[in-house]
Amino acid sequence: VEELNCQTASTQRALQGRLNLAAPLSFGLAHLAPALDMFLREHKELRLNVDFSDRKIDIIEQGVDLAFRIGYLEDSSFQARKVAPINTLLCASKEYLKKHGTPTTPAELATHKILQYDAPTGTRLTLTAPNGKVDRLQLEPYMLANNGDFLMAMAKSHHGITLLPTFIAWEELASQALVPVMKEYKLPQMHAYAIYPANRHLPLKVRSLIEFLVTRFGTTPYWDQL
Repeated sequence: VEELNCQTASTQRALQGRLNLAAPLSFGLAHLAPALDMFLREHKELRLNVDFSDRKIDIIEQGVDLAFRIGYLEDSSFQARKVAPINTLLCASKEYLKKHGTPTTPAELATHKILQYDAPTGTRLTLTAPNGKVDRLQLEPYMLANNGDFLMAMAKSHHGITLLPTFIAWEELASQALVPVMKEYKLPQMHAYAIYPANRHLPLKVRSLIEFLVTRFGTTPYWDQL
């Protein structure tokens, strides 16, 4: 009722109170944090409570107003808004490729040291060749970790080839600390979603933040423009 009453007030008045957010660690620190800084400068009466973690939480039980998730949305009990496309690529250091060779086919890739994100879906990799042929590889990882920044650091230290989202690797790719591998092959595109319970009235402060982020990141986020 309070939120509905706020609809008749000014936007500035409506954007008050506490906003409880949950966000994945790497994306949250690298890209949401600067965006939230800008948003709070425009709406100084807001207060934030942010849980940075890659684990999935029960947003109703935890009292979260808005959660951000990266991947493919499966739970139909939530409403979701695409905030940004998430592209991934295989990459490695020049030194590693010089020593071990640069793979050009899925079969060659399977012989390399793979630095893999430890996801519940396992280590299967889907690659689509330029001719449309789809290869699904079940890779044996050389290294597993649940954090993309760690995998990037290991790849920069020449430990192997890793699959990273461009929002993590974009600056290393620009500086050529890491270089793309098999970039002619396409990888499935994911999205960053803003999610909230389907049966909950969406407060204006939450809707305003979603619109702000959608506008800021756009269909081609800045990390994909280098």
